[in-house]
Amino acid sequence: MKKILIPTDFSKNAKKATDYALTLFNETGVVVTLLNTFYIPYSAPDVAFSVSDVSYDNAKMLFEKEQKRIKEKFPNMKFTIDEKFSIGDVVNVVCSMERKEEFDLIVMGTKGASGMTEVLVGSRTASMVKSAKTPLLVVPEDADLNAPKRILFTADEELIDRKVNFDVLKEIANSNRSKIDALHISNSDENKEVIAAFIDYELDLNFVDIPHELRMERGKDIEKAIEKYTEKYPTDLLVMISTKGNLFYNLFHKSNTRKVAMHTKIPLLILHSNLKND
Repeated sequence: MKKILIPTDFSKNAKKATDYALTLFNETGVVVTLLNTFYIPYSAPDVAFSVSDVSYDNAKMLFEKEQKRIKEKFPNMKFTIDEKFSIGDVVNVVCSMERKEEFDLIVMGTKGASGMTEVLVGSRTASMVKSAKTPLLVVPEDADLNAPKRILFTADEELIDRKVNFDVLKEIANSNRSKIDALHISNSDENKEVIAAFIDYELDLNFVDIPHELRMERGKDIEKAIEKYTEKYPTDLLVMISTKGNLFYNLFHKSNTRKVAMHTKIPLLILHSNLKND
């Protein structure tokens, strides 16, 4: 792990996401970039002051406070903190930055809410999942930030035909001596044994030195299946692969299921994939 990008508005949930990331990756050589973005509405040309200047000055003050807070919380920190302020929508800014630089991980905090606020916050997270190419770690405000000893990895059968960069997941699992429970959810028993055999092969190939086990569950509602599983088996980190068109990708693009990233108390790591022959 070398470069981590953390969009922040300096809120309570953003600080919690920052602390979780820094706890996981407190290593020499890690560079953490705190990103604050500000959207400037239209203002008349005769306005006597610059909104952008005021926003930058405010961000500078908040960055100084956050740097101080981090140093107090992590007195033995090994990582390096960088900061960046940018005008624009956070999703667009992040996507622009990752085209210019290579980040290993993006970390976002989410705040549980209701009504329209929930839809908007869920939409922002869903937009980041859809647009960003970098692995994304989503940390709910009410998350129990335990060391990830037990990791739930939702394994779609498309894993068989896809290539996924598991570096972040393997680094987390190895440093915390985690066990990975791979969960496959299907609404049909057709070819169940064949699918299980192929997924098992991929798991063995990618998690050679990490304890792992595949569990097959039948169901149509992915969110309920995950919730039921995590109630039965206490889980510290949930991992999903976002492959365009698959069940887990769709989970973030339907208004009635975006809540999985909102109401769970479990941090969520989202990985991306491409066809193996790409």
